[in-house]
Amino acid sequence: MNTLIGAALALAITAQAPPRAAFDDLVAHGREDTARDLPKAAKEFEDALALADQLRDEGARGIAYAGLGNVRFRQGNLPAALETYNKGVAAAEAARDTHTLAELLRGVGLCEQLTGHPLDAIAPLERGLSLAREVDDPQLISSILGYTGLLRGDLGDLRQRDALQLEALTIAETNHLDVVARNLYNNLGAAHVSQGDFEVGLGYLEKALALTNKLQSTDREIAMTLSNIGVAQLRLGRFDRALDQYKQAMARYRSAKDDFGIALVLTNMGELDRMRGANAAAKTELDEAIRMMDAIGHGEGRTEARLNRAWAQLGLNDVAGALATAEEAVSISRQIKYQAALTKSLVPLGEALLRLGRRDDARRAFSESVNLVETSRRSLLGGGNEGESFLEEYIGPYHALIAMDLEDGRTMDALVRAEQAKGRQLFDSIHPGNVGITHAMTAGERQEEQRLTGDVSRLDMAVANARDPEHAAAAQSQLDEAIQRLEAFRARLYGSHPELRYQRADLPPPTDADLALLLPDAATALIEYVVSDRGVFAFVATKDAGGQVSLTSKPLSITRAEVEREAEAFRRQLASRDLTYRRRAATLYAKLLGPLSTSLRGKKQVAIIPDGALWALPFQALVAPSGRHLIEDHAVFYAPSLIALASTVRARHEGHGAPSLLALVAPLPQARSEARLLRAVYGASATEILSDARAREDTWKAEAGKYRVLHLSTHGVLNSTNPMYSYLSVGTAKGSAEDGLLEAREILDLDLHADLVVLSACETARGRFTYGEGMVGMSWAFLVAGTPTTVVSQWKVESTSTSTLMVAFHRQLLASGGEALHGRARALQRASIAMLRAGEHPFSWAAFTVVGDGY
Repeated sequence: MNTLIGAALALAITAQAPPRAAFDDLVAHGREDTARDLPKAAKEFEDALALADQLRDEGARGIAYAGLGNVRFRQGNLPAALETYNKGVAAAEAARDTHTLAELLRGVGLCEQLTGHPLDAIAPLERGLSLAREVDDPQLISSILGYTGLLRGDLGDLRQRDALQLEALTIAETNHLDVVARNLYNNLGAAHVSQGDFEVGLGYLEKALALTNKLQSTDREIAMTLSNIGVAQLRLGRFDRALDQYKQAMARYRSAKDDFGIALVLTNMGELDRMRGANAAAKTELDEAIRMMDAIGHGEGRTEARLNRAWAQLGLNDVAGALATAEEAVSISRQIKYQAALTKSLVPLGEALLRLGRRDDARRAFSESVNLVETSRRSLLGGGNEGESFLEEYIGPYHALIAMDLEDGRTMDALVRAEQAKGRQLFDSIHPGNVGITHAMTAGERQEEQRLTGDVSRLDMAVANARDPEHAAAAQSQLDEAIQRLEAFRARLYGSHPELRYQRADLPPPTDADLALLLPDAATALIEYVVSDRGVFAFVATKDAGGQVSLTSKPLSITRAEVEREAEAFRRQLASRDLTYRRRAATLYAKLLGPLSTSLRGKKQVAIIPDGALWALPFQALVAPSGRHLIEDHAVFYAPSLIALASTVRARHEGHGAPSLLALVAPLPQARSEARLLRAVYGASATEILSDARAREDTWKAEAGKYRVLHLSTHGVLNSTNPMYSYLSVGTAKGSAEDGLLEAREILDLDLHADLVVLSACETARGRFTYGEGMVGMSWAFLVAGTPTTVVSQWKVESTSTSTLMVAFHRQLLASGGEALHGRARALQRASIAMLRAGEHPFSWAAFTVVGDGY
């Protein structure tokens, strides 16, 4: 095949065809073959580049490099594509070919983004967009706008993402660029699916399919969208629908004779069968996918297929085979510098080593995977998020190390690792809503941090690119020094701006001193859960009468699948006022708290650090063997991690004088009645009520910093897919710059001095609720703004019951906490018990939880 291409060029030259005409012919063929035969297209562009070199034509070289870069990109060799695009940029600049330069910069930006350097992708994409506007190419403009929007979404600026995507779609539709519009819908769908927003992503993909059918597109184009829809259905757990989409896609790809598409669908089908437990069928599909991906030479595809086959082999107990496959996946991901795949491939490698009894080697594999995740966070704290959701894809190695530490009797090490995992979860919940968390820093500090994080990123890539042990060791030494310089700078930075550590969720590991701080007396217990595929574990910390802290751990006789099923079922029972809830409440108590009964004996308050689906579980409504609800014997409050809880305690305000209240109420009769009762509780002189025309976002922002207690009796949504876009509906004035939605990301920037905030009408958006992201995001936003305690609901409660509970809570708070407003969890406990003893179903009181400082 390659010989024929070379012969074609030689024949064109021998026939004395004009050299530029021969070049144009090669480029035209290369562009056609990019969609159907990548090796052939690569040779055509290489021949075109050789001819451009002979012609000494920089413009032609830029065009050839653009085509060759596109081929390398399609082959999944992103480092080679980036290098090729950058060479093309130099040539196009020399030739002053604005259009080709814009195309090349688009490629540079995409490669930087996909190789884990989103901040480095901004400049080329923005410059490319400017040049595309200069040459007034609507197709190129809308394309770059679309990719820039995706980048902004990855960096957490969802509003900018949506604005750019809307502009791109408007241009595409105005200019009848249906193909571009279809691609935009495809990209938006894929982006939302990768962020865990599966239903929204599916909607975009279905729009893309409708346009694809309208365009009478090729089998390949239809198959690509069908395959993407299958991935969305798979992530939603709709296996049968996913399989149907995959089968349709496979038929189209076979009709198009597209080997890459066939191999991709085989990989997806293998993943589906593996998730259904059909590991033998998965292995068969993945064997064929690997054979085809190897023949094509698609680096990313070769890795992903092997990653799935390694897990299927482990499912079949073919440990030796899994080890060999995982080693191949790790090797290929190192070769192509694909960090995300390397991070994931190290996990089945570690699992296989562990099953073979090679514990030290397994620990090294799991540790390397964790370090890759943590290094990416370390180099990104200066602003934004890498756009890759940590949660399900990257938590495996943390859980593996926790289990190993517990097996080895290293309880504190296991707790530190659990806290590290929760810290990463918190980081990923917070950062997507706050791009560039630097507003407390000087310009010089921002520049220095950017320089140091750039050094870490560059040297990290140098380590990955090292071709021999000597160079790798030298690069690693330089990387270690760069990390030390960065962390020394951040230590000084946080000394000058301690609020930055909270804003960024860049929290240190817990220490014995932290445990002592969080255990003020012998009547308090701390419980931290880990929910993993390797088991469910509980850590319990208590203090005896002599002040000695004790830390123990317990494996629990419940699986992750049972936790997910039973916690959600129990939440639904309570939210629907099911009268038969007590049986499940007793079972869950026995599973989750029964093994801890000795440690809980005599404890009056319990801080719970949930994990996974336990964030959806109202522990306070669980029923002990005595028949009493947990809330009757223990004041309960929650936190995203122990070290996060320690941060809220250290941020506690020691108020002086009578507590003051700012209440914002929705225009509803019950809310107005609630406000009047609260005025009576706090006193007219210490209470400000924002209602009717004054219940506005701008008014609340202007007033909130003056009060010690904030109460918002208005609708709110806790968004677990994009936590910093959780919001409270607070109203707006005509012509105001505010939109009436007080979002968590906006709260981060406020300067509050409140002891606590009460959100009395929130509900959780029930999409993905893996780690309590919506609740955590909103409560952390208030902490960063200066409010260490949040009272919030997990489901929508009838207004009369809400008002009764909330007014009782405030009364108890003032009665038990005095001017300092301590005893926050106890105040909610007493208000809840009063409703319980009045015959109220847990629906009316169990939805409300204290998050943060409940002491």
